[in-house]
Amino acid sequence: MNTAAIRTEIHDMVDHLDDSFLKVVHSMLATYRQEQIDPIVGYDLKGNPLYASVAKVEYAKRVEAMKNGQSTSIEDLRKEATEW
Repeated sequence: MNTAAIRTEIHDMVDHLDDSFLKVVHSMLATYRQEQIDPIVGYDLKGNPLYASVAKVEYAKRVEAMKNGQSTSIEDLRKEATEW
């Protein structure tokens, strides 16, 4: 089956879905489209997705902070770790 035939068949199927399943299909397609536009690159400790656009901004801030001398020495990090 070629792509055009698949699209036609899918359109026909969607036209005959009941409202509740149509909402499920919509949600799946919206999630898929969002992941194609802005892919998930990781997760936080609570399991929330980290999107590429957010990660890029955050990493740029961290690089800029390091360039401005805002960093933690290994000694300070070790001190902090003993207090955890």
